[in-house]
Amino acid sequence: MARLEVRGTAPYVASILYDITPQPRHQGLLAWDFDPVGGTQNTTVPSAGVLYVARVNLELPPSYTVTKIYVRVGTAGITLTNCYAGIYSSVGGLLARTADQSTVWTTASGYAMAIAFDGSGGAISSLAVTASAGTLVWVGLLVGSATTLPAFRAGANVADLINAGAAAGTKRFGQNGTGLVALPSSITPTSVTNTSFSPWLALGA
Repeated sequence: MARLEVRGTAPYVASILYDITPQPRHQGLLAWDFDPVGGTQNTTVPSAGVLYVARVNLELPPSYTVTKIYVRVGTAGITLTNCYAGIYSSVGGLLARTADQSTVWTTASGYAMAIAFDGSGGAISSLAVTASAGTLVWVGLLVGSATTLPAFRAGANVADLINAGAAAGTKRFGQNGTGLVALPSSITPTSVTNTSFSPWLALGA
């Protein structure tokens, strides 16, 4: 959230200072897990069949209409199956997911992946989310299997650093489940464990 500082007293305001830290809205996005500049130097490789989740904080505006999940494949995968991205609520229910990205992630590039299904598998093209200060969602990534796993652009690949101080159920990056071939219909946030897999992910309209 932007910081507004007013110097001086009414009726004479000497200056107004704004926090100019880059925000998702400055790039036409709704929210992200971190500034994408932080993902320009590192890549991180997931394990097959493991659901990885990233915490995305929602602050302003109070309502969002999400149609896309953004990711950047740094190194292409080979012979992929069952590859998905999805959005989970703060309590762990699957809200929406993409179609299978197995073919897409075999090319290194940035992707705006369309929302295609709700948590029950019904076809949708957007997800409405109501937010207030402190609201969060989890964005999940899954690679079911691969001959060569893709690498994603990422932040610091140090588990205890990227989750420093985070309580159970609020980790910035974590993993949940093994042997998965589809996004689970729900996760238990307090069961999300530390991981060094910290991909850049964003939500867009």
